[in-house]
Amino acid sequence: MQELTLSVPDMSCQHCVNTIDKALTQLPGVEQVQVDLATKLVQVQYQPEQIASPQMEGAVSNAGYTVADVKSTPMPVVQQQGGCSCGCQTSNN
Repeated sequence: MQELTLSVPDMSCQHCVNTIDKALTQLPGVEQVQVDLATKLVQVQYQPEQIASPQMEGAVSNAGYTVADVKSTPMPVVQQQGGCSCGCQTSNN
């Protein structure tokens, strides 16, 4: 999983937030979207095997907003108690 941060400077109200959220959440491979009106940033957690940054930027642009800056970072895999990243409690015994 990776996280993409988009700067959307012309976002100005809750309607903008809802429109951008809807445009991104309907894309295959997008797992989670957080839109922050105060900072004008959109954080998207996504599966890079299913979708790429230009597709998400395009969805925001097609919704009527300008994407000014993009930053993509891999998300760390967190090992759960059972040693498996899915959180199951399997034992190696």
